Amino acid sequence: MPSSATNQPLLFRDDAHSRHAREPLHVTVTVERRGQARNDGSPRILVVVTNADLAGAPSHVRDLVLSLRRRFSIVVAFGEQGPIKDLLALEGIETHLLPRLASRISPLADLQTIVSLVALIRSTRAELVHAHSTKAGMVARLAGVLARVPVLFTIHGWGFGIGRPRRQSRFVWLTERVLAPIGSRYVTVSQADADVARDAFGLQPPRMVVIHNGVVDDPKRADPASAQGIAMVARVDYSKDYETALSAFSQLRADATFTCIGAGTDQEDFIRAGERWAGEARSRVRFAGVTTDVAGHLAAAARPCSCWCHATKVCPLSIIEAMRAGLPVVATDAGGARADRTRRNRPAGLDRCRGGVARRPAASRR
Repeated sequence: MPSSATNQPLLFRDDAHSRHAREPLHVTVTVERRGQARNDGSPRILVVVTNADLAGAPSHVRDLVLSLRRRFSIVVAFGEQGPIKDLLALEGIETHLLPRLASRISPLADLQTIVSLVALIRSTRAELVHAHSTKAGMVARLAGVLARVPVLFTIHGWGFGIGRPRRQSRFVWLTERVLAPIGSRYVTVSQADADVARDAFGLQPPRMVVIHNGVVDDPKRADPASAQGIAMVARVDYSKDYETALSAFSQLRADATFTCIGAGTDQEDFIRAGERWAGEARSRVRFAGVTTDVAGHLAAAARPCSCWCHATKVCPLSIIEAMRAGLPVVATDAGGARADRTRRNRPAGLDRCRGGVARRPAASRR
């Protein structure tokens, strides 16, 4: 498998100094290239995603790229280093780093990313750009216009609305209003996202299509009757509501355990907060941290029930992963969670419980 680091005229240096220095737009970046895009006449696709961690959108990109690489010549650009970028590189997929592509709002950094992305589109001779996540979708659509290349944008939950920081929510909504008339095509991973797109921006088929989220099958299965326990798979983030989940757990009468799985759940600050939320049940809470084997954790005998508390996510992979493992699911009734419950007749208990557990102990015990 080819592996090399080459100097490419992609506009920005990826080093500590250039991150903070005021530089002209046209400078040089050292691009890590591991693997090469196919050069056999296959359609050329540039996939752009903001993050490279084990969260939903990057994991979706991983599965999508690995399943389509025999039919298309695919290059993937990330806004950060991370396990998904590393895995795809090891699989022989050509990967690039756009170091100024980040979720936070930064007009200068976003402009720089647009310029570098235009250069990347041209250097890879991409015939289609496929963007994932809010920020990647914004910069990719503008870069596509400048490079005169069509853009497909997959929405993994809109970056505005309930549970989002107010400033970010307003900025994203206004930006999407401006970008909606651009001739991009949209894929939503749930009907809930499609309903928002229709009501807020007037998007309709054929410009928009719903393709429900999914995960690759795994033979590991849980035995819900073997023990009493709960697992919640979610990184530590403002929209992942561990506080409600652990507050509800603290009121359970059963002698169960609660395992927190995801990036940041093994950090000291989160552990202290989690123990406070769990109250007298703190000794039965486990803080597992990030894992590459979610299926193995969910199949473990001590965790026969999956919990999901979230304010905004419309089609969470964690619910689908729990369904794959054969687990019952207790979930916040937000976005596409209700649709996940009805697909394939898999059971999931739903309750509009965010932030209200302490006032409704009966709901938390249900």
